[in-house]
Amino acid sequence: MLNIIDIEFVNFVGRRFTAGSLFIFREFRGGGAQSFITPYWHWIIAELLVLYFFYRVQWKFWRRTPRPTKTHWVGFNVIILILAVIGARGGLQKKPLSFVHANIFVTPLQNNLVLNSSFTILRSLKKETLARESFFQDQNQLRNLLNGFNLAPSLLEGQRPWLNGGATDAKPNIVILILESFALEYMGPPLNQGPGFTPYLDKMISQGQNEGTSLFFDRAYANGRRSIEGIAAIYAGIPSMMDEPFISSEFSSNYFVGLGSLLGGVGYHTSFFHGADNGTMYFDSFMKSAGVQNYFGAKDYPKAQDHDGAWGIFDEPFLKFFGEKLSSFPQPFFAGLFTLSSHAPYAIPEKYRNKFPPGPLEISASIAYSDFALSEFFKEAEKQTWFKNTIFILTADHTQKNFRPEYVYIRGMYQVPLIFYAPGYAWPKTDTHQLAQHIDVLPTIVDILNLRSESSILLGRSLFVPGEKTISNFLEPGFLAVSDDYFLLWNRPQAPVLFSHKDPLQKSPITDQPAIQTHLEDRLKASLQYFSEGLWDQKLYFPSR
Repeated sequence: MLNIIDIEFVNFVGRRFTAGSLFIFREFRGGGAQSFITPYWHWIIAELLVLYFFYRVQWKFWRRTPRPTKTHWVGFNVIILILAVIGARGGLQKKPLSFVHANIFVTPLQNNLVLNSSFTILRSLKKETLARESFFQDQNQLRNLLNGFNLAPSLLEGQRPWLNGGATDAKPNIVILILESFALEYMGPPLNQGPGFTPYLDKMISQGQNEGTSLFFDRAYANGRRSIEGIAAIYAGIPSMMDEPFISSEFSSNYFVGLGSLLGGVGYHTSFFHGADNGTMYFDSFMKSAGVQNYFGAKDYPKAQDHDGAWGIFDEPFLKFFGEKLSSFPQPFFAGLFTLSSHAPYAIPEKYRNKFPPGPLEISASIAYSDFALSEFFKEAEKQTWFKNTIFILTADHTQKNFRPEYVYIRGMYQVPLIFYAPGYAWPKTDTHQLAQHIDVLPTIVDILNLRSESSILLGRSLFVPGEKTISNFLEPGFLAVSDDYFLLWNRPQAPVLFSHKDPLQKSPITDQPAIQTHLEDRLKASLQYFSEGLWDQKLYFPSR
C-alpha cells in the first residue's frame, strides 16, 4: 500500500516516502484530505483491491488449516519472528540493508526503483536527521571554498541608493511572490521552445528586460523539493541539506536572522500571506521566528466562498486581497505571498474551467490560472501610488513534474524562475546568466538596501557580487553540486561522479578532468561541513555569534 502511494508521491519530492515525509498528513484541515485525495481515486481503488486480495487469501488459508495445538502455535510464531527479523534487516549478511545499498545508479531518482517505501519509512524512523561532517581541519581553507567568503565588490557599491527612476522614497518597498510549483520549464518562449503556461510572466520578463526594469536569472535553482524547504531558503538563507525540513527539524529553534528581522529593524512594516489554513506547514510560526510581524491566512480572508475545498483560497481573489492590504500598509513595507492554486489537486474556480485548456500535465491548467491571477494583481497594483517605489521578487518554491525532454534530468528537478522586477528603477548591468539560488535572495536584498549585518551565512551571496559560485543541494541519500560548466553527483558511499552541462542525461561521466572534479568536490564538502557544524554547534553565521 505504501508503494502504491509512492507512485504519485515520488513525483512531488523526487524520493521515496520517509518518516520525514509524514508531515504532509498534518496539513489536512477539515475536508481538505478528501479534496486532496480525490484526483487519485484510481490509486485508492488499487489500495482497496490489495486489501481485498490479502483478506481473501488469508481467509482461505485460515479455513483450510487445521486448528493448531498450543505447541504448534508457539513454534509457528517463533519461525515467523525469525523470518521477520531476517526480512527486516535484508538478509543474513553482517550489516543490515540501508539506503546506501540502493545506490547502484548514478542518478539518485533511478535508485528509488531499487528501494521500496516500507523499507524507507522503517529505516528513517530513527535515522539521524543530519550527520556531522568533518572534511577540513583548517577553517580558513573551508571558508575560502564557500560562496559568501572573500567576496568581490558589489555592483551596487558606491551608487546607493541606486535610484534611476521615479522613486519617491529612499527605502523601496519589497514584495516577494512565491509561486507554487512554477518550474522553469513551464515558461514559454523565448526561454523554452514550444508552448508554455505562463504568458503573463513571459511578457513581464521580456518587457522588463527591454526597459531595464527587470532582471531574470535564467539559471536559478531551488534549494529544496518541498514548499516548507523553499520558505526557509528564501526567508532565512538556510538551504535544505538534510532529509528533515529545517522548519520542522530539531534545529528550528536555532538562532537565525530572517528577512523580517532585518527589514523590520530599519523601519519596514512586515507581513506574509498564504491562502491556506493558518498553521499549514508551520509557516505562521516560522514567520514569527523570521521577524515577520503580521501573518494573513485563510481565516483572515473575509469570503469563505472563495475556498477551493482542499488547501485554501483561490489565487485570484487572494491576490486581490493581498493588493488591497498592501495599499493600507505604511511605507516602506516588506510583504510576501505564497500562492497555492497550482498545488495538487490543482483546483480552478468553476467560472474559469474552460478558460485554461489542459496541457500535457495535470498541473498545466492551474499554472495558467495562477499566471492569470498574477496578471490581475499587477493590473490593479499599477494603479497604486506605492507601485513604482516597490521591488518585486518572483520565484517558485520548487519544481514539479516534467514534460520537456531537456528538463528530465537531475538539474531539471531544481530549476525555477527568479525575477527581480522594479517598475520605478533601472537596474545596474548584471550577469543574469550566472548561477543563482533561493538562498541568494536574502543577501541580495541586504545588498540592495545597503544594510549592514554583524554576521552572515556564507552559503549564499548577493546576486550583484561576481565570482565563482557553486549550488549545493541534497538528494536522498546523496548530494548534487552545480558549477558553471559541470555538475557533480555524490551518492555516498560511492565516489562522486562528474558530468558536463552538455550531457544533461548523464550518459558519459567525465574521468579526464581530475583537477576540476576535486575542486567541485571540495566546494561541496565545504558547504556540507559548514552547514552541519553550523546547525549542530550553533555557529551558522560568520563571524560566529
